[in-house]
Parts: sequence; structure tokens; C-alpha cells
Amino acid sequence: LENTLQVLRNCNNNYKKSFKKVTPSSDEYEQKIQLEEQKRAIDEKYRYKQRQIRELQEDIQSMENTLEVIEHLTNSVKEKLSEKQAYSSQLNRETEEQKPKLERVIKQCAKLTKEIRLLKDTKDETLEEQDIR
Repeated sequence: LENTLQVLRNCNNNYKKSFKKVTPSSDEYEQKIQLEEQKRAIDEKYRYKQRQIRELQEDIQSMENTLEVIEHLTNSVKEKLSEKQAYSSQLNRETEEQKPKLERVIKQCAKLTKEIRLLKDTKDETLEEQDIR
């Protein structure tokens, strides 16, 4: 019984010691300060990493917006190019359609020039030829 009482007293004394204020020179206090500094450093590093993540997300969003604008402009330019190519093809077809008519007109002008020169009995360019040109 005496041994049991001694064990209980030791446990009680240890329990009471645990409630004593920690002095600045004790090992527990130094360990507490060191752990607080580590926590502060880790918290600061965590905030820095969070800020970096946020900035990278903003950069990604900005780049996605820029990409969307560029794609829109690219599509717009492609549409305009397609329209211009279609218009160019149409003009080329119309030009080809007009070539036979132009050849007929040139032949007719040559014929009329010949007739005018025969009627005027001249080999020089007449006023009528100048009007035709």
C-alpha cells in the first residue's frame, strides 16, 4: 500500500509540474519558440505559393482570352479571304466572258477604220478614228 501511495504521489507531482509556467530558459520553451518560427515560415511559404498559383491562374485566363480573340480574328480573316477569292473568281470568269466580245469589237473597229480610210482616201489617222479610240 505504501508503494502504491508513493506512485500516486509521484504521478500527482508530475501532473502539478506540468501546470507550472515554462521559463524562457527551459528546453520546452526553446522548442516552442522553434516550432512557432517553423510554423510562421511554413505559413509564409504557403501564402507565397497560393499567391503564385493565383497569379498563374490569372495568366492562364488572360492567355485563354487572348487565344479566343486571336481565333475570332483568324476566322474573320479567313471568311474575308474566302469572300475575296470568290469575288476574284467571279471577276476572272466575267473577264473571260468579255474577251470574245472585245475581239469582235477590235475586229469591227479595224474594219471601220479601213472603210473610213478608203472613203477618205488617206493612210493617216482620221478624226473619226480618234473618236473611236
